Amino acid sequence: MKLQDCLANFFATEELVGSEQYKCENCKTLTNSTKTFRLAKVPEILCVHLKRFRYDTYFSTKVNTPVHFPLDNLSLKPYCKEGTPAAAEPEQSKYYLYAVVNHRGGIGGGHYVAYARDDPKGRWFEYDDSCVTEKHAREVEHTEAYMLFYRRHTPAAAAKERAKLLAQVQSPVHDGTPTVLLSKLWCNRWLELSSPGPVTTSDFLCPHDSTPWPSATLRLIVFKT
Repeated sequence: MKLQDCLANFFATEELVGSEQYKCENCKTLTNSTKTFRLAKVPEILCVHLKRFRYDTYFSTKVNTPVHFPLDNLSLKPYCKEGTPAAAEPEQSKYYLYAVVNHRGGIGGGHYVAYARDDPKGRWFEYDDSCVTEKHAREVEHTEAYMLFYRRHTPAAAAKERAKLLAQVQSPVHDGTPTVLLSKLWCNRWLELSSPGPVTTSDFLCPHDSTPWPSATLRLIVFKT
């Protein structure tokens, strides 16, 4: 089974009939209908939680069905609402895998192991308690995934603009050179996320008298004139 099959099944149109009929708010009568989930906005980080445990009345079991998941170019475009940016622009809805949580063992006991990708080199590491081991991407693909964490790709136009701005940053500071103080937290968002949002200062400006917090929370950006 592929992860894309799981997503297609989750977003599939569901028929509401019998005891699941929809009650009309106007005429107050039950009628057959359909229900469909669609994404109005795609997330920056996509967390996929696979159902690995089945709980019944008398006993519980672990679901060991292999689920094959892509390391790159996972697209949410088929599940986006028509007319939204993610539906109109494929780049807005593409993701790459950066972390996996694996459960080893059965329902009565087990062990969790994590895998994470080291950007920008793209190397994978296994985190098993205090033991950290580098792994090949093919080994990660064949793990029994329990949770998958995907990050949205930065669109090409945004990446180009970001590279242009980074090229303008210079250090050390020279007298007379205009400078801008930016929050380190926001800078990290700008460097790592495809849509960091507007510039924020709430993490380093005191809400009472706008006095800056210690310089550890600041990053000095110097732009060439």
